[in-house]
Amino acid sequence: MKYIKKQTFLIFLVIVFAQNSYSRLFITSANHLTYNKVKKTTNDTVIFTRSNVSGVKVLNFDDNNMINFSEKKLKMTVKEENDDKYMLFIELNNKIIMTKKHIASISKVWINQNYLAFSIFTYSDEDGNNEGQGYVIDLANGDIVTLPKKLKNTCNPIVSNSCIYFVNELSLIKTDMKCNILNTIYLAYINRIKPNYNYLDNYNICKISISKAKLIIFFSPNKSKIQCQSYCGNINDLSKIIVMKN
Repeated sequence: MKYIKKQTFLIFLVIVFAQNSYSRLFITSANHLTYNKVKKTTNDTVIFTRSNVSGVKVLNFDDNNMINFSEKKLKMTVKEENDDKYMLFIELNNKIIMTKKHIASISKVWINQNYLAFSIFTYSDEDGNNEGQGYVIDLANGDIVTLPKKLKNTCNPIVSNSCIYFVNELSLIKTDMKCNILNTIYLAYINRIKPNYNYLDNYNICKISISKAKLIIFFSPNKSKIQCQSYCGNINDLSKIIVMKN
């Protein structure tokens, strides 16, 4: 495979951004560059490697469709409506602060000392595809913010360094705490043993989290065969591409 020089790649990247920010050409080019020559972090491309770090808690609802944080006086409850639709109730300090009806499903729930973050799906199927919106709740005052943009194949958001990160297909949308978009970081995956791009149709991002200054992405290149594994690394204001490297 012929080596693509960094300058050539950057020109190509600008063209792809202008045409289609989720282009297969973009993802393939990012993988090609990484597989051949990128061995360390560059200004706009960062490498995430396999890790055992789990990060800040990301929780599932229990068998009673509840999550109860007694120390924070916080409770989340999902109740069945009909026709495979559900209602979500969130109670903070013995007061209901959020109610959502007619939802299809809900993501895992990320929580730290200050914030609660999750996504509500208006559509989900047995293959793991979904559409919905991400929500972040300030546990100090109960304020709720959401990104107006509909997200696809998303999971829980997270809060880090006064910014929110939402998953949208193979990208992370970075916003400020009022959900004004600051940046979009694209995700690619490379398996050095057997490089292929089948993951573009079969991937799954189970959840995201943080550990100190590091971002953790729980990713599977084939959701029907491989459980999600954690990939960990550092991003900054210049980051445009995260390459998860197996």
